[in-house]
Amino acid sequence: MSVTQQLVRLNTEEFKKYLEADEFDGVLSYDGVEKIRYLDLGWDASFFRKLLMRSDDNHDLCKLLEGMHRLEFDCDVAEQPLYLTAEEVNNLVEEAEKIDVTSVLELAPKDVEDLNSLLKSDYVEYPDEIFRDTWAALLDFYKFAKSEGQLVVNWWD
Repeated sequence: MSVTQQLVRLNTEEFKKYLEADEFDGVLSYDGVEKIRYLDLGWDASFFRKLLMRSDDNHDLCKLLEGMHRLEFDCDVAEQPLYLTAEEVNNLVEEAEKIDVTSVLELAPKDVEDLNSLLKSDYVEYPDEIFRDTWAALLDFYKFAKSEGQLVVNWWD
């Protein structure tokens, strides 16, 4: 079974309600929250994160893919969920909007075999468009969260 990255946008009040009612596992199971507030980045997100890590300038943007605060409760997912507060989302979106995705992609080897070696992946063709789409989806998701004053929870499942 493949492990993929999942994200959900929540209002602070909803977030607290789900935690207090011990119903957060349902949120992680896509239950109780509108489907439009979820984003499934698949496994390509982990590769994009590795490219961000190669640059000192973009290292903080990994928080978009990692979160900052661990949620402590029993849940049935691959890794314990992490989240960013609405304020952290706001600050990171401002930084992320300044990034030219091309500059991140330039950090990757141009040869697909070298890229696969670096990322521990198995791409057959160079995934330039996949990485661009991943970044665009992630940025759009966070921009919407910012516009709604929402926090973001992410996890691997």
